[in-house]
Amino acid sequence: MKFLLPKEPAFSENFQKMSATLTDITGVFREFARDFRDFESYWRKAKDIEHRADGIAHDIISLINKSFITPFDREDIYQLIHEYDDIIDLLESTLHNIYLYDMTTKKPFVLITFVNFTVFPLFLLFSHSFWMMVIAFVIRGLKEFGEPTRKALIMDLAPEDQKAGMFGLYYLIRDIIVSGAAFAGGFLWQLSPAVNLLAATACGLIGTLYFALKGRDLKG
Repeated sequence: MKFLLPKEPAFSENFQKMSATLTDITGVFREFARDFRDFESYWRKAKDIEHRADGIAHDIISLINKSFITPFDREDIYQLIHEYDDIIDLLESTLHNIYLYDMTTKKPFVLITFVNFTVFPLFLLFSHSFWMMVIAFVIRGLKEFGEPTRKALIMDLAPEDQKAGMFGLYYLIRDIIVSGAAFAGGFLWQLSPAVNLLAATACGLIGTLYFALKGRDLKG
C-alpha cells in the first residue's frame, strides 16, 4: 500500500525553505526601510535571496512533474509557488530600482522640471488652437516630473543635523518669493497678458540657466 501511495517529504521541505526565503527578504526590506542607506548592500542581499528562491521554485516544479501523487492539487501548488516567487521578485525589484535611482545624479531631472516651468507660459502665449492648448497643459503636468528628485536633492545638500529645518526654510523662502511674484504677475497682466507670459518665461529661463551653471548636485 505504501508503494501505491508513496509520500514525498521533499514537498514539505521545499515549502519550508521557500517560506524561509520570504521571511529573509522581508527582513532585509524591513532593515532597509529603517536604515535607508547603503542601498547597494541591501539590494545584493535581496538578489541572493531571490536567486535562492528561484532554485527552490525550480526544485518544487521538478517534483510536481516527477510525482504521481502530490500533497494537494497540482494547480494549487503551481499557483502557490508563483505567488511566493512574485512577492520575492517584487521586493527584490523594488530594492533594485531604489539602488539604480540612487546611482544617478539628481540635477538633470531637476533641470528638466525647470525647463518645463520655463516653456509652459510660452506655449500658453502661442496656443491659438485646441490642440496647442492640450500640448501646453501636458507640459504643465510635466512640471512635476522632477519634484520628488528636487526634494531629495534639497535633503542631500542640507547639513546632516539640520535637514528638517533647512527643508522648511527652503519652502518658506520659496513661498514668500512666489507670493510677491503673484502680485507682479497681476500688475503685468493689466499691461498685457503677453507681457505677463513673456516675463514669466524670462524669469524661468534665468533660473534654469543659473541652476544649470551653478547648481550643485550629489550622487546618492
